[in-house]
Amino acid sequence: MQFPRRFSAPAAGVVAGLLVGVIDLLVLIFYPPSRGTWVIPEWTWLTVPWLWMTVCCFIGAVLARWPRLAASAMVAFGFGTLLLSRVATPFKSATGLSSKVILLLWMLIVLLLAAPAFFIRLERARRIGLWLLACVVSFALIGASAAQVRPADWLSRDRTPQHASGQRNVVLVFLDTVRYDDAMTSMPRLARFRQDALTFDDAWAPAPWTTPSHFAMLTGFDPWRERADNITHLYARHLPMLAERFKARGYATSAIFANPLLTTNGGFDRGYDEYTPSRDSGVCRSAIGDLLSRLWMNDAPRSPVCGWFLGPEVTGRAVQFLRRAPRPYFLTLNYLDVHDPYYVRPECRKQGFQPMPRAQRQLVVDSLPAHPADPALVPRAHAQYRQALQCLDRSLGELLDVLQRDPDYATTTVVFVGDHGEHFGEHDLGGHGNSVYAPVLRVPLIARVPGNAPRTVAGALSITDLHAALLQNLDTPAKPFRLLDRQRRRPVISDYLLVTPTSVEGGFSFADDRFQYIRWHDGREAIFDHDGREVPVASQAAWAAPVRALVSRAKAVQQSPNEFSALGYLQ
Repeated sequence: MQFPRRFSAPAAGVVAGLLVGVIDLLVLIFYPPSRGTWVIPEWTWLTVPWLWMTVCCFIGAVLARWPRLAASAMVAFGFGTLLLSRVATPFKSATGLSSKVILLLWMLIVLLLAAPAFFIRLERARRIGLWLLACVVSFALIGASAAQVRPADWLSRDRTPQHASGQRNVVLVFLDTVRYDDAMTSMPRLARFRQDALTFDDAWAPAPWTTPSHFAMLTGFDPWRERADNITHLYARHLPMLAERFKARGYATSAIFANPLLTTNGGFDRGYDEYTPSRDSGVCRSAIGDLLSRLWMNDAPRSPVCGWFLGPEVTGRAVQFLRRAPRPYFLTLNYLDVHDPYYVRPECRKQGFQPMPRAQRQLVVDSLPAHPADPALVPRAHAQYRQALQCLDRSLGELLDVLQRDPDYATTTVVFVGDHGEHFGEHDLGGHGNSVYAPVLRVPLIARVPGNAPRTVAGALSITDLHAALLQNLDTPAKPFRLLDRQRRRPVISDYLLVTPTSVEGGFSFADDRFQYIRWHDGREAIFDHDGREVPVASQAAWAAPVRALVSRAKAVQQSPNEFSALGYLQ
């Protein structure tokens, strides 16, 4: 077997990389579970083959003096990485084989693919230095794309005012996967901020997972009104986003989102002058990027690229924006540090800290009533979650220090809000997105609003109402903060739908100052007090009757959006 004489090892690497890259791209397009998230970033069709061509070319250039070895190495790395990233996990799920067996099978297949490549004859490369230089330059560009470098952070001048300008800036911070109870007890820096803010101690998310909750707060639209797309899990409606409203009034707008689900494809970027979500580069959706992003999920060292942003990265990018942003500005942040795998950064680890192994952690996250986790594992996972919260608290403190030194802090609105919580054994559940129980719906909401004295605010409210409340920052003169007016709050309704290969389940929740009512799609219902204790439905018949009717109308509205006005309370 012999390539045409014009092919040297680096040139053959370019051809091999193009082939592997096209296969990788086709897998991304036609096999959605391989994407890591449900949508594909722009320019992925270019960046994925480009990455593979660069890597294989580099292998060919480094091993150019041993062309037979170079051919085997390119095949082994290219197709081997593709198999490991795209095939190993689904194959393991389908067969039930152990990781060790899967690894042995993978090594055998790689050997079988690489061995024939050893007999490919390649021409000795000339000008290896130029090939290596081209690869280095290409890697630098790829790295900048994967790291989502923002040139404005270095090229723009510092615009921090020397004296107060009186501009009413807004900083909205999403605390992803943060429960209300743990936020109140495990975050000392946030507790100090609460002394100067409004603390809403009964705030509820409209859904138990990220995309619908963020969509609700950024649009003011109750996500239970219609289902998201079954494939992309995104909403078809293009409602005016909060950033669009602020931008129309002359605000500089920026978003830095650690959660990679908050993509431009979902419309979350609309209205932002700068929009930076994690893993938004097509490079990170390649098989190589996917493996890098999964390292720390599998107890390996965290990759500096293609993982989601940690707290210091979100804060660092936010501080860069604050220093160069014209006034007024609207800054939106998402911190994902306490999401599974509950990663605790090395500088935050207490003496004797041992990360929970992935296999044990997964048993807790995936626990269901039919297969509850070992009771001994749940407290350990919860303790690691709390340590991750304390570590996140450091990053929030650094952000607050910068904001409080700003001359415009007196007129700046700062809001911290959770998008959903997390189960740790409650009702034999783990993780989130799988129920409408209080641990995944009750979230922290802390708002420092100029002109409003700090205090704790009682009464159940939906965080969806935050959208209208923040828009008041545009009013002149500013009106009293909307969330303080209990008459203007919408009914606190939440829902979820969980589809598995063997079942479909879901339910609605309603909460007020006394109880939480839950009705599952199969007709079961339950009432809980605010301490999580179940109350017999029959004992609260008078309270439950109108609530049951309200939930029934909400469910009907979800099926027939045109009837939504029958509820009579929404914008």
